[in-house]
Amino acid sequence: PRAGGAHHRASKRSSACCGWLKRRRPALLNYALFWFVYHLFTVLLLVFALAADGGDSVLGGCAEEVNVFVFFFVLQPFVVYRTLLEDSRYWQGLYRSPHTNLNEPLLGAWTVPQVRLTLNI
Repeated sequence: PRAGGAHHRASKRSSACCGWLKRRRPALLNYALFWFVYHLFTVLLLVFALAADGGDSVLGGCAEEVNVFVFFFVLQPFVVYRTLLEDSRYWQGLYRSPHTNLNEPLLGAWTVPQVRLTLNI
């Protein structure tokens, strides 16, 4: 077998997982991506601050304050707005295909079985 085959299968699996998440709750991906990028930047700033001057760097503290300001006061309102907008679209059913039946999970719930009663008198 080819070495690329395993990578292709893993790639297909991850895209299927993201596709499932996108169908399930589309707002989840943007919000999770925001927090992932915030924590990535925070860890990188921490590592660089500890590496520079043995952790006594004023620049590291300043960079962390700028990081918090940019992510929480500038970007987070837009991310929360976009997340709530996508989530309300999801709950309105706007992400569903027009060919799907919204009652499909309930189709068998109210069917009454036909029972014949015979009376032996």
